[in-house]
Amino acid sequence: MWVRGKTGERWLIAKHECLGSSNKLQRETAVTNHFQFDELIDAKSDIKLFAYPNGEQPVDLNKLFAQLLREMRIQLGINGTNITLCSVRHTYATNELL
Repeated sequence: MWVRGKTGERWLIAKHECLGSSNKLQRETAVTNHFQFDELIDAKSDIKLFAYPNGEQPVDLNKLFAQLLREMRIQLGINGTNITLCSVRHTYATNELL
């Protein structure tokens, strides 16, 4: 997938395990549920996959993630520091290297 982020545009290489979750997000979002997932990818659409069911995109995924962790009562990692989206990414990368 081609993505745009704070460090610019780049190819996103995802493992096949991501496909199920991505398809589920696409099916549950009103703006995308009438497309096939492959159609969205092939079209390089600007439609956001990480969105609320009504298609509105969260202003800040970090705040949304922090709220989720508060509700689950798991704000701190085993080392006592706050869990962040960045720490999830680093954990994933470390596990893949192992």
